[in-house]
Amino acid sequence: MLSQENEELFISVSYLQFYPDGSAVDLLSSKADRQTLKLVAHDILGNLVGGLSEVCVCSAEEAYALYETCSERLKANAGSISSRCSGLFSVTVEQKLHPEEVESEVCRSRLQLFRLAGGASRTDLRGVSPLVKVVEQTPCEATSDKILSFLLNDALTGNSRTTLIYCIQPRGLLDDETPSALALAQKVRNLVTKATVNRWCPRATVQKIRNDIVDLRTEMMSEGESDVHNTFRLAELTQNLQIVKNQCWEKRREESKKIKGITQVPS
Repeated sequence: MLSQENEELFISVSYLQFYPDGSAVDLLSSKADRQTLKLVAHDILGNLVGGLSEVCVCSAEEAYALYETCSERLKANAGSISSRCSGLFSVTVEQKLHPEEVESEVCRSRLQLFRLAGGASRTDLRGVSPLVKVVEQTPCEATSDKILSFLLNDALTGNSRTTLIYCIQPRGLLDDETPSALALAQKVRNLVTKATVNRWCPRATVQKIRNDIVDLRTEMMSEGESDVHNTFRLAELTQNLQIVKNQCWEKRREESKKIKGITQVPS
């Protein structure tokens, strides 16, 4: 059991629901408070979903209770097509390596549990599994209807260790799903990940980005006119600064309390 205000460890969970058309819904946020979900690639924090709600937890039991609650919401939201909807339950764990220091490094890890709907065969009535789309995908823009594909691809080829559990139900002599599923599982098995320790210093990162913004603005003023590249770079730096500032534990705890109060999340 962890104290909610533990100064060395921070654990949070989130839950995303994905419809067959690729659209995503934040299951921890009420309809009135839902924000537009946007995939953001960060050079330190990896792929993040902007606008996604997080709830702080203090025990495995509390995390599991949230998982159960959101799984029921997924079924209720989707109704008759719930079997065709996928889900992603994430547990993020962050630890201060030197809590006695003001600018302590933080070690960050994440457990992602994907529940994928659909089959390996394109004739499957449940639709095509997102795994097929990831294995066969070509590079494309990170849009709101492709969040699942990007996060799944990151889990299968990025900074992670991944385990695939594929449940197959043979359907007799005319079954084309089983051989398709086995072939798909083999393709996924051949994908390579590269796991590395994710460490970063929030305060130092914030200061570096601020310095970069000041330097870029100075350069733009000296040139007298705005260069398109510099304008985009400034917007990118500003966005990165906000992302890093949003990782503040105190701010996330306050947001978590609001979510628990509005959605009556079990504690």
